[in-house]
Amino acid sequence: MKTFDSLYFLHIPKTAGRYFTHNVVVPLAPIIKEYGIHSHYNRDTYVAHQFWADFINENTYVASLLRDPVEHMVSLYSHFSVLNDGAQHRIPIGAEEYNKDAMFEWMSRNNDTVKNIQSKNFLIKSVDGGFIYSPETRDCIVTKDIIFDRLKNVSLLIKSEDLTLKNTKNVYNKILTDLNIPLTPITQKIQSRANSWNPDSTRIYASLTDKEKEKILEFNSIDAEVYNTSSLFYDFSEEAK
Repeated sequence: MKTFDSLYFLHIPKTAGRYFTHNVVVPLAPIIKEYGIHSHYNRDTYVAHQFWADFINENTYVASLLRDPVEHMVSLYSHFSVLNDGAQHRIPIGAEEYNKDAMFEWMSRNNDTVKNIQSKNFLIKSVDGGFIYSPETRDCIVTKDIIFDRLKNVSLLIKSEDLTLKNTKNVYNKILTDLNIPLTPITQKIQSRANSWNPDSTRIYASLTDKEKEKILEFNSIDAEVYNTSSLFYDFSEEAK
């Protein structure tokens, strides 16, 4: 069994990272510390996006989440546009100017940065300024070979849609097992994913036609290929056997 000396959650924006941090990373940190394993978690940067950080090496247990590329693009647009470039104060819900047409225009305007943006998170070292509009994000080159090679260094990759209440506990136990640490029950209450639900994202997604969803998948073709490669992801069905 491979030996790890640290745990790192690579938090991709809008993939249920807050939920994962609160319900998996936070309760794990003090437990793995007792076994000499460092958690790259800092309460001051609770939801920070540190990308493929410089401290990652062959002994780092890297966990991450990926989201359906269509849902992710809609959520990303809703967050950075409807929430005033990510500020945590909301404009009126359902504002007419924020719709699917505006989203496609936003995608076109920010083509160099938002295309295949989930994959870019595994390749970028750091950013100067806002993630969406940073030169590092804009200049990041993503190809199928590059991203699939990088993902060989990810210990645990999960589809965000699979993070049910039951599966969250399974993920917690899997990480402990992979780190060769005895299973320890979760003592804190699991936080609901509804806490970060964005009704604007739901509204815009519901308005998309199948053809428009295909257009988004084509725009994020590499993200889509990664997402559809089941062998890359943790298989929760094994837990039921």
